[in-house]
Amino acid sequence: MDGAKTVVGEAEAPHTVTVSVDPRRGWCAKFEAGSGVVLAERAAAGKVRVE
Repeated sequence: MDGAKTVVGEAEAPHTVTVSVDPRRGWCAKFEAGSGVVLAERAAAGKVRVE
C-alpha cells in the first residue's frame, strides 16, 4: 500500500501504469479479466509498476 492505493512492482520500474477500475462494471471487469494477469507478470518482471 502507498497511502490509499495499492502498488505492485518496483519503484524503479521504467513504466508506471495507473489503473482505476470497478470490477462490478462491465468494461472494468473485462479489463481486469483480460489485463490483470499480464500486468501482474510484467510487474513481477520489473517492467512496470502498477498503481
